[in-house]
Amino acid sequence: MAFSPLGESYLACYAIWYEPAVDEANIPWLRAMMSGADPPGRGGHYVAEADPEAGADAARRCYAPVDWERLRELKARWDPDNLFRFYLAP
Repeated sequence: MAFSPLGESYLACYAIWYEPAVDEANIPWLRAMMSGADPPGRGGHYVAEADPEAGADAARRCYAPVDWERLRELKARWDPDNLFRFYLAP
C-alpha cells in the first residue's frame, strides 16, 4: 500500500447507514464530525480512506508535501493527456 506518515496518531471516523434516502443528512454530518476532529493545517488522511469528493485538498493531505509533488511529476510524465481520472490530476 502507499503510505506517507504525517504524524504520530491516526483517527478514523466511520458512519454506517442502510437507507440511501438518508445520504443527504448523514454525509454532511459525517464530514462535519471529521472536520471537528481535524485541526486546520495539521490534519492528514490515510490514502485508502480519503474522500476526494469532500474536496480537492483531501487527496493532497494523504501525503507529505515532497511526496505529493513527486507523485504529480510522475503523473504528468506518464499520463500527460490525463487519460486516467485520478486525484493527482490538476
